[in-house]
Amino acid sequence: MMAWLFKRLGALPLPVNHALGCLAGCLAWLGSGRHRRLSRENVARFRKTPGAPAVSGLAVIIEQGKGLTEMAIAWTAPLPRIYSLVTSVEGWEHVDAAKQAGRPIIFVSPHLGCYDIAGRFLESRLPVMALYRPPKQAWLEPIMQAGRIRGEGSTAPADASGIRQLLRTLKGAGNVIILPDQVPAPGQGGDGVWAPFFGAPAYTMTLLPRLARSTGAAVLFFFAERLP
Repeated sequence: MMAWLFKRLGALPLPVNHALGCLAGCLAWLGSGRHRRLSRENVARFRKTPGAPAVSGLAVIIEQGKGLTEMAIAWTAPLPRIYSLVTSVEGWEHVDAAKQAGRPIIFVSPHLGCYDIAGRFLESRLPVMALYRPPKQAWLEPIMQAGRIRGEGSTAPADASGIRQLLRTLKGAGNVIILPDQVPAPGQGGDGVWAPFFGAPAYTMTLLPRLARSTGAAVLFFFAERLP
């Protein structure tokens, strides 16, 4: 039943999908004191950044709600529809320069914005393997996997076997996606350090720089901005 509803959510027009995401965000704001507190704390840290635009904790949670509902589109909608959602691209010349030089690429994007839509777009341009952690809801994993391995996309689990897959791909001049806020467990080949982030300590993976150093890969940060 849940899988059926998720697929129906992915078939909705984008404005309707986002309206439901907005509603989910508002309900989370009203129903979860923890969400309100964390959003306010994070926004307060963000506002200390020079030039930071005005934003509220409620607005942040609403965008998170949209991010949840649009996952259904990213994982279940036909690829032509997903590709059509990307209206403009900036900075692709850095990708071209790395590939012309014969270098592998590590694409880096955190769990912010339309990261799954961005991943689908990359897969429309070149082969790429994404490191992933299985979702907590078991029924979601087959949907997520089916949605991400289409086109030129493939996946690797966030454990020792997945790290070996990434390494082989990079040594073969291939390309990978890493979400840097996804740290494999220490017992499964993961490692991290505490580093300052917006004035607060954040556990940060060391896998990414180790892979870059050992393979000579170009490291390119990317993101997809959700338009109004």
